[in-house]
Amino acid sequence: EGERKLRAMWEQVDDDGNGELDRNELKQVLQLMGREDLNIVEVMMQIDKDRGGTVDYQEFEAWWDKQEDDAKDTLITKADGTKFGKTESGNVWLDAHKTSPYKFYQYWLNTSDEDAEKYIKIFTFLSREEIEGLVAEHREAPHKRELQRRLAEELTTMVHSRQDLENAVTASSILFGKSTAESLRSLGEETFMEVFEGVPQCHLPIGDIESGLDMVAALSARTGFLKSNGEALRELKQNAISVNKAKVDDSYTITEKDLISGKFVLLQRGKKNYFVLVADTD
Repeated sequence: EGERKLRAMWEQVDDDGNGELDRNELKQVLQLMGREDLNIVEVMMQIDKDRGGTVDYQEFEAWWDKQEDDAKDTLITKADGTKFGKTESGNVWLDAHKTSPYKFYQYWLNTSDEDAEKYIKIFTFLSREEIEGLVAEHREAPHKRELQRRLAEELTTMVHSRQDLENAVTASSILFGKSTAESLRSLGEETFMEVFEGVPQCHLPIGDIESGLDMVAALSARTGFLKSNGEALRELKQNAISVNKAKVDDSYTITEKDLISGKFVLLQRGKKNYFVLVADTD
């Protein structure tokens, strides 16, 4: 298939059908191939060994095959010079059991500006015009990270599914954007643990939750989330405490209806201080 396309583009430019192209004609072939980035002078010097000023199809095909072989052997690297691959820490697997869709999405979302520009050309099937538009838009407002967002969307959908992408976006909004109690409850156990990886937590017998856990005990006495019962009461009176993304006061009691995936309760003080209660059944 690739050879037929290559031959068709060659014949499209070879008007007189003599099987040879000069530099300007060869440049047209490269443009049809989408390789305007290649320096035509350098290409001619590599192919036209006898400096006759023209190249035939066999010479061009041999040169192009070598370009493709070299590209396969070239390691993709990150902006910091480290190689892109599963042997490097922090990289991703295509297998959802080894790298979940959420972590896969987050990986691409957190790539550097330089890497995002490179990866979107290598790993997606977006048109050149669309990529150029995205890159131009990103360079004008890099803080919006629209290039990284589109890269993450395209690859997560391609490798996993549209539904997995939507779930990953929902999960990401829990920590990094506006979210609701409903979106929090939509998380499965595995995704919940990934989203709140590294967040302080406390294990309690599930019986304590089922019998009702008052907010002061949940915030301080039983968990140590806040330093003292007095601090817990002050924060509650200042409307600074949330349970599963919903504001609560000191009259609230945590029960089994608050359990996410039958196991977790998310406590929050202010906008960024999280704490997870884990209900143990053993």
